[in-house]
Parts: sequence; C-alpha cells; structure tokens
Amino acid sequence: YIDFINSTNNPADVLKPLVPIFDLVAVLNANGKYHMDIKTDNIVIRDGHARLIDYGLAIVKHPGDSIRTYLQEYALWPPELRMLGGNMGPDKIRSETYSDNYRQTFKKFHINIDTLISKIRKIRMSAPPLRDDEILMKADVWALGITAMSAALRTYNKMPTRAKEALCKFFSTLYHPDIRQRPDAREAA
Repeated sequence: YIDFINSTNNPADVLKPLVPIFDLVAVLNANGKYHMDIKTDNIVIRDGHARLIDYGLAIVKHPGDSIRTYLQEYALWPPELRMLGGNMGPDKIRSETYSDNYRQTFKKFHINIDTLISKIRKIRMSAPPLRDDEILMKADVWALGITAMSAALRTYNKMPTRAKEALCKFFSTLYHPDIRQRPDAREAA
C-alpha cells in the first residue's frame, strides 16, 4: 500500500507515485466515472507503479442522472461538497463534521478547517450552483488530496522549510475556498 513509500525529504519523491493516480482519476472523471473511495488503502504500489484499486463504491454517471441520491449514500464525502449537492444547507454545515484526524492533517499544511468552511459558506451564497459532474469530480480530487497529504505527512518534519512551503501551497490550491477554483485531477497532477 501507499504507506510503504520510502521515506524521503523531498516532497516531489513522496507525491511522484500519485501523479499517475491523478491522471487516471482525470480520465475516469472525463468519462463520467467516479471512484468515490480514494484513500491510502486503495492505492497499491507494485513494481514502482501506483494502482488504484477497489471500485466497489464507484459511480458511473449517465446524462440526466441526478447525484442527489449519491450524496445521501456517501456520508464520507467532504462536507462542503455534500452541502453543494443540496442535502446540507449552508447553515447546517459545521466544521465539526471533519474528524480530528482530518483537522490535524489540514492544520499541518496551514489550512484551518473553520476558516475554510466559513469562506465556502460566503462564496456559496453568491455563486451559481456547481453541475453534478463537477461535484463528483471535486469529491474524487478532494479524497486524492487527502491521500497525498497522508503520504507527505510521513516525512514532513524532516523536510526543509522550502519543501514544506511548496507542499502547503499545493494543498492550499487543492482546497481553495471557492470550489470552482480547485484544480481537477489533471491540473493537480
């Protein structure tokens, strides 16, 4: 599993095995397919190549399908995306919906969950709604970003300051408060 990536002080070496996964997710998403369960346990590194496994929760979205039912089934979705999907109003989303583990992970990369949620609320009030396929794509990239954060955390304390700053900038882009400004999987790769 991805947890067995060799320790390194270079963030590029930590994240390099994930680049093909970002590319794969981009291809899947472009074809209306969404993994919906990207996490470290579902990325296997074999012969130096990363592979995404376990498609049991995957969604194939056909034109005209509504994601509202998917959003109700996937409690592990990022709260800001469930909110955009309509089953959580902006007044109901709370920072506490992120687990302590996620809070600590985000905090390490200088992202404050409370501030992020507050900014998302403000932007959502004035922005047009995202299309269903955008929400699904953002959910896969959100999960892949968390996976990348987990991989980077293993060597974060050993990294030079410049490398830490580069990672913080990368993750700040992945979790931009305006969800429309977040990169898709190909841009993130």
